[in-house]
Amino acid sequence: NFFANSQFSFNNSFVDGNHTNSAFRMGDFRPEVAGEVFKGVDFRFRTLPFPPERSPVDNIMRFVDLAYVNVALNKDWNLQVGKMLTYWAGYEFYTNPVKIIEFNDIVANSDPFLSGVQLNYNANARNNFGIQVLNTSTKSFSQRFAGNAGLQPAKMPLVLTAQWKGRLLPSQNFHTIWNVNWYNEAKDKQVFMVSLGNQKKKKKWTI
Repeated sequence: NFFANSQFSFNNSFVDGNHTNSAFRMGDFRPEVAGEVFKGVDFRFRTLPFPPERSPVDNIMRFVDLAYVNVALNKDWNLQVGKMLTYWAGYEFYTNPVKIIEFNDIVANSDPFLSGVQLNYNANARNNFGIQVLNTSTKSFSQRFAGNAGLQPAKMPLVLTAQWKGRLLPSQNFHTIWNVNWYNEAKDKQVFMVSLGNQKKKKKWTI
């Protein structure tokens, strides 16, 4: 299957309440290919039409969002290998980017698509648990921490993540995406992050 994810609009610019410019603009365009190799093994590839810039870490062009193979080990377990979305608790990550007008500051300045492996367990129809082992970034240590003379690169710059995605009770419309992330950023320097995404669904509203 081929998808042409696009966001096209007529933009009007204003400065201090005064109209300065109007133009049609392709705000986002992300061609995507996805399919099934054979039963239990599928793939997904999504990219941005930007000039090529190869990552010095995973050797994949940095404009590539997704490039992974997903293997259904059985009806409950899935293994994913390649470049994928990092487990974070923001619901924005699970929405097609072309449908987002403005990302929050954390998402806009992050490096959310990383290379590694992921293992998922479907406990039941309501709850899914997953773990990931990924690179910490698509940028090299010198690119990320230029000017920080006191920092030394870690021998294994990896991020370990764990996620629970589900519902607290069967009768509730309260959905969760809760994450724990541990980043081995530099020698003797780690980052520990807990993020709790919550979603309440009503008949016509989602909060």
